Amino acid sequence: MAPSITRMRLRRASAGCSRIRGRAGRETDGISVASSCISKATQSPWIGQSSGGRYLEGKGSVENAVSRIAGPCDLVGSEGWLFSLSLVRLPLRQSPLTLNFHTVMKKILASVERRYHLWRGVRRFRGELAVGRVSELAIHEMWLGWGNYGWSASPALVQAACEQAMRQASRNVLELGSGLTTLALGLVAQHLGNRVISIDHDADWSVKLQSDLAGAGITSVTVECRALRKYGDFDWYESDQFPDLECIGLVLVDGPPGTTHGGRRGVLEILAARLPYDAHVILDDVNRDDEWRLASEWATSRAFKMEVYRTAHTRAFAHLTPRG
Repeated sequence: MAPSITRMRLRRASAGCSRIRGRAGRETDGISVASSCISKATQSPWIGQSSGGRYLEGKGSVENAVSRIAGPCDLVGSEGWLFSLSLVRLPLRQSPLTLNFHTVMKKILASVERRYHLWRGVRRFRGELAVGRVSELAIHEMWLGWGNYGWSASPALVQAACEQAMRQASRNVLELGSGLTTLALGLVAQHLGNRVISIDHDADWSVKLQSDLAGAGITSVTVECRALRKYGDFDWYESDQFPDLECIGLVLVDGPPGTTHGGRRGVLEILAARLPYDAHVILDDVNRDDEWRLASEWATSRAFKMEVYRTAHTRAFAHLTPRG
């Protein structure tokens, strides 16, 4: 017989104690699967007594206790909630929704938590900008809420880019590769009254980013989706009708992806000569050989001062500063 479950009711118990009443058949596996729905709710010490008079005691989840009991049982805990669980012979394999209930709920709760972190981080970031500060705490909270941890820029890079944008209050920002930095720099630009031009090669990601910016009330960012094309020994963004670069004070290079043919060399071959001589450059991922060579060659060709900052997970970024 396949494990089965129909419903679980939850109500408040009195006097600060809880009691779980279960009614089940003889299938131990059925009880174990059903009890997993409440295993996270009671992690306190418990004592369980089955109808046969056997006692189980220890510290653990209800699931571990009930799975060892073949008949009706009572479990007494101290969480202050009363669970009522009923089991019938309805095969779970006929109800995929029930099978995936725990996984779906974890995803929903994780999504809600991320949205809350992002909302609170944006709110705190705006509040600190109003008094001329870039909040490190707000950036970390936005980083937690943004997700996409394997690809997202580090909080240290976001803070460095925002602080540099604040120092060049009258200049625009050009960003190659979009993400969390787009959100943070957009907040800075909106506060200062200038613009961020963000270029990305992924159309779906660009649409999502525009939706996220609109949800945060950010109107200071122009997101441009430019496909990658071949330029001989490397691939880079389509450079036809590139935006006006005379008013650019900061270039943030975090794209295209490192797996692109030729890496990010296109920024040096196509873009560097068109930038104002006093523009600052921040390059991410200089822990990789290709990006390190790119940063070193750029700094040498323009007589930049190069500072390298190491972040978590062995990543690093370089800040190229014009001399004088």
